[in-house]
Amino acid sequence: MRKILFTSFFIIFTMSLMSGNAVFNIKDYGAKGNGKTINTKYINDAISACNLAGGGMVLVPKGLYITGTIIMQSNVHLYLESGAIIKGTDNLSEYKAYIPTKDMHKYGMAYFPNWTRGLIVATKASNMSISGSGIIDGSHVEDPKGEEGKRGPHGIVFGECSNFQITGISITRASNYAFVGYENENAYFSNLTMTEGWDGIHIRGGKNVIIHDCTFYTGDDAIAGGFWNNVSISNCFINTACNGIRVIFPASNLEIANCTFQGPGKFPQRSTFSGQRRNMLGAVVVQPGGWDYSPGHCDNINIHDLTIDSMNSAVSIFLNKGNSAGSVIVERIKATNIVLAAYSAESWNGGYFENVIFKDITTTFKGDANKNLRNLRLENTSIESRKMPYWGFYGKNIKNLTLENIDFSYTDAEVRSTFGFENIEKINMKNIKTKAVADVKRDVLIQCGNIISE
Repeated sequence: MRKILFTSFFIIFTMSLMSGNAVFNIKDYGAKGNGKTINTKYINDAISACNLAGGGMVLVPKGLYITGTIIMQSNVHLYLESGAIIKGTDNLSEYKAYIPTKDMHKYGMAYFPNWTRGLIVATKASNMSISGSGIIDGSHVEDPKGEEGKRGPHGIVFGECSNFQITGISITRASNYAFVGYENENAYFSNLTMTEGWDGIHIRGGKNVIIHDCTFYTGDDAIAGGFWNNVSISNCFINTACNGIRVIFPASNLEIANCTFQGPGKFPQRSTFSGQRRNMLGAVVVQPGGWDYSPGHCDNINIHDLTIDSMNSAVSIFLNKGNSAGSVIVERIKATNIVLAAYSAESWNGGYFENVIFKDITTTFKGDANKNLRNLRLENTSIESRKMPYWGFYGKNIKNLTLENIDFSYTDAEVRSTFGFENIEKINMKNIKTKAVADVKRDVLIQCGNIISE
């Protein structure tokens, strides 16, 4: 049903874009694609004219257009021809910020103008798009007054917007996130390529969002955010020196499907504390409250048909203070060379998981022969993955847990138990195949109820 609603939205939205046939060539408003002229005024004049005329296409022809902030407006279709490059100026005074029109405190950072600046910005706009086969180049403009003493404007910032799509283009060298959104509704991202910069697509507050057939080679999380409802991420290729998909606020009706996660990162992690590392952290990390206190319920989380290779962890799900979860289903996962952490579904200082299913999962882990890990005391964490006293799976504070058709193996030596279960009311285990570890039990149970094993 959710996919049908998404498809209906896309068809209606595309038809609304096609209703404005007028074309506004930015060169007709003074823009020059010579790589020297500052085109901020000229591009914005073309967009304003398009909006005043009731909508249409703002055409960016082949050329290199240096600019500050472009303000997107309702009913405007910004189209970048092949060979067209919109490149951010290194003059920070040319940039403007998204200023929230309502309370956004729960998302963090929304009230810092240095944070919400962007190369392209829209506020409370609707029925708009950015498409074509051109490039948006943020050029890694650094700001000594920005986060970490270096982060500059985002590539695209859309706040409180609805009915928009971003398709076909490439976004490279964003000076912070490639796209960041606040409380957007009915958003469609397709066939995008995002390289370097920090996060790729980061949405804080999103309803009815589709992200599909996108390619990420990012220096931070490829897709991140939270406070999501009806979000579908599918058929994406993700390579990063951080996390593939990281949910840091509550989410419901979330589908992550048919994606490939490949480490290590092509580009180094850009944060100053990272030491230019390239190892990929987690493929999928659902961690509401991972940054700050973010109360809320998670439900209908469906993660399936993923291929994962060479990173710290495959799928990790955490609940923190004020969080609870209904249904979480993880199935049809093939993962290789997982080097640090087991799969997990764990609640710390929050509510229970009602129903968790891990099914049809084949994974090869890198073993660890450190016997001290057997007695490792697990605690809550704000990081994405960490060493555990179990090498395959850890579950904590779950009412109903099902593990079915599991095939876990490891390379090198291993000294830990495969599974750790803590405070789980009912455990169903069916068709479990694991590589044995000498002198330890396969399963460690702490304050658990009924166990059904087949």
